[in-house]
Amino acid sequence: KKLKNDPRITKIGKIIRKFEHANSSYADALLEAFKSGMPEGFSEESLKQLDSIPDVVLEKDKENRIDLTDMEIFSIDGEDTKDKDDCISLNILENGNYLLGVHIADVAYYVKEGTFLDKDAFRKGNSYYFGGLVEPQLPTKLSNGICSLNENVERLTKSIFIEFNKNGDVVSRKLVPSYIKSRAS
Repeated sequence: KKLKNDPRITKIGKIIRKFEHANSSYADALLEAFKSGMPEGFSEESLKQLDSIPDVVLEKDKENRIDLTDMEIFSIDGEDTKDKDDCISLNILENGNYLLGVHIADVAYYVKEGTFLDKDAFRKGNSYYFGGLVEPQLPTKLSNGICSLNENVERLTKSIFIEFNKNGDVVSRKLVPSYIKSRAS
């Protein structure tokens, strides 16, 4: 108590995190990431904003989008990946050409420009991965949920279709708002 009121003592900071050293390369890497300024967490406003975002694609969200749920579309991410943000499809057309589809999660549908979620995502820049730990760019309700192209669930996407001839030349391209149902990883 005497030190608390001592005019010679100056408060210069506060403890925001305590690391217990585990003598492991993982703990060392994590400590260095935080020391270097890796952004973490989400604002209270962002977390409140999550309440207005559904866990499943709603019928109204599918309006003005092409239904691709019958196509063979799959992720090329690893089996342990939680935030699947892209899928592909490949078909051979009647004319012998190939139609490659690249289907990207339509995150912008749920994370509107200028919102708190958008500002937090911009502040973070990307997700940070450490063996067994991820500091996601978006809250897990989005990154592993409604914005992740998980198997056997409908998700909103932007799809680009590129038609190639047998020589590998691009014949046509088309970008469309869509919704898909990934078949497998």
